Amino acid sequence: MYWTSARIVRVRASHHVAIELVPASDHDLGAMRRAIAIANAIDHPNLCRPREVLEHADQLVIVTELVEGVSIGDRLVIGPFDPLQVGALMVELLSVLARINGPQVAAAEL
Repeated sequence: MYWTSARIVRVRASHHVAIELVPASDHDLGAMRRAIAIANAIDHPNLCRPREVLEHADQLVIVTELVEGVSIGDRLVIGPFDPLQVGALMVELLSVLARINGPQVAAAEL
C-alpha cells in the first residue's frame, strides 16, 4: 500500500493517531474494514493497530495508532545495523509473525 501523506492528530489529551490518505480507487473499503477488524483482534506490543477507515471525497482516510520512532529504511541511511541489533529486530519481527499467524487470526478470518 502506498500512502501519499501522513498527519498526526491529537484526539484526546493523551491519545495521538496517525492519519494516512490513499486514493479510494486503488482500494476496496469493505476489504480494508474487514482487515482492520482482524488486525484489532490481535494483541501484540510490536504491532501498529489500525483504528478506522473513512471515505472522504476520492480518498480513504486510514486512522492508526501513532508509532513514534524511525523507520528501518530511514535508519539504514545512517549505516548498517550491527549483528546484535539485527538479532533483536528479528526476534521482534518473528514474534509479531507468530502472533498474526496464530489461531486467533484464523478464527477471526472465518
